[in-house]
Amino acid sequence: ELDLLLHALGKLFHLPGQPLGELQALASVDLVVNAGEIHALVGENGSGKSTLIKCLSGFYTPDPGSLIEVEGGDLAAALAKTEWLNAKLGALGAK
Repeated sequence: ELDLLLHALGKLFHLPGQPLGELQALASVDLVVNAGEIHALVGENGSGKSTLIKCLSGFYTPDPGSLIEVEGGDLAAALAKTEWLNAKLGALGAK
């Protein structure tokens, strides 16, 4: 049973006033999480871990063309049921 599907997830930040003007935080991220599985995001600072979690929690809107399916439906429907977010998605920061 599929619990979470990410396909071609991207997040581009527009940074007015910065020398480059843009930051591609996520590019073409694919992830499949089946029911009952536990996954961890581990990586260097600035590798997009927090951005990915914020896209999954609805804090950031992914770029057009990004696909996020949760339990066979779209992310907005899953986020409307706060029990999904509380039961299925957790984040711990490093100190």
